[in-house]
Amino acid sequence: MISENLRGGLYMSVAMAAFLFNDTIVKLVSASMPVHEIIFLRGLFATIMLAALSYLIVKAINFKHFKEPIMWLRAFCEVAATYTFITGLQFIPIANAAAILAALPLVVTLGDALVFKSPVGWRRWSAILVGFVGVLIIVRPGLEGFSVYTLYIIACVGFAAVRDLITRSTPSEIPSPLLAVATSIAITASGGLVTSYFGVLTAISWATWGYLFIASLFLVCAYYFIIMAVRTGEVSFVSPFRYTALLWAFLFGFLVFGDPLDWYTLIGSTIIVATGIYTIYREQLRARQAEKNI
Repeated sequence: MISENLRGGLYMSVAMAAFLFNDTIVKLVSASMPVHEIIFLRGLFATIMLAALSYLIVKAINFKHFKEPIMWLRAFCEVAATYTFITGLQFIPIANAAAILAALPLVVTLGDALVFKSPVGWRRWSAILVGFVGVLIIVRPGLEGFSVYTLYIIACVGFAAVRDLITRSTPSEIPSPLLAVATSIAITASGGLVTSYFGVLTAISWATWGYLFIASLFLVCAYYFIIMAVRTGEVSFVSPFRYTALLWAFLFGFLVFGDPLDWYTLIGSTIIVATGIYTIYREQLRARQAEKNI
C-alpha cells in the first residue's frame, strides 16, 4: 500500500508536470497572439472549471469570503507573476525560466525571515546565498548569453514569493479552492481589461482555441494536485518533488523547441535544487526541535 507521503509526492510530481505542459502550450501560442489575450481566454476556461471544482470540493461557495481584502491582494501578486512569467517565457528557453523559478522556496525563506522575523540560522542563510549564485549562473549578467527577458522571470519569482507569504497570513476558514477561484477571476479580468483597451481580438484559429482549452485543463489539474499534495503528505517530504518540474522543462525544451543543453542552466539548476532541498530539510529540522522544546 502506498504511504501518505509517497502519494503526496506523486501528486506534487503530477502538478509540476501539468504546470510544464501548460507553460509549453502557452509558449507555443504566444508566437501568434499577445500575452493579454492568452491570459484572458485561457482564464475564461480555467475560471469556469475551477469554480465547478471548488463547488464539488467545498460543496458550497460562500461568497462572503470574496470580501476579504487579503484574497485580492494575493490575487494581484498572482496577476503580476503571471504577466511577467509569460512575457519572459516568450523569449527565453523554457528550461531557463523553470530553473530561475525553482529559486522560489529560497526567496520565500528569505522573505519569511525579513518580514515575519522567522529565525534563520547561518546554514540556511548560506544556502540562500549559494542558491542565488545558481540563479546568477543561469542569468549570466554581462555575458554573451544574457537576455533581458530573464529579468521578467526574476520579477515573477519576487511576486510569487510575496503571494506565498500573503497565503500564510490568509485566514484558515477561507478554503484553498476559493483562493484559486479568486486568483483565476483576477487574472482573467486583468486580461479582459487589457484586451478591451486594444479593442479587438486577434483572429484565432480553431487549433489555437483547442490549445488554450487544453492549457487551461492542465492549469486546473496542476492547481488541484498541488492542493492534494500539500494536504496529503508531510511538507518536508513533498516539497522537493517540486523540482521534478526541471526535468520536464529540459525535456520539453529539447523535444518541442529544439533548445540545446545549456550547461550554465544545468549547473545553476543543480545548485538551486541542492540548496532548496537543504533549506527545506533545515526548516523541518528546526520545526521538530521547536516541538521537542515545548
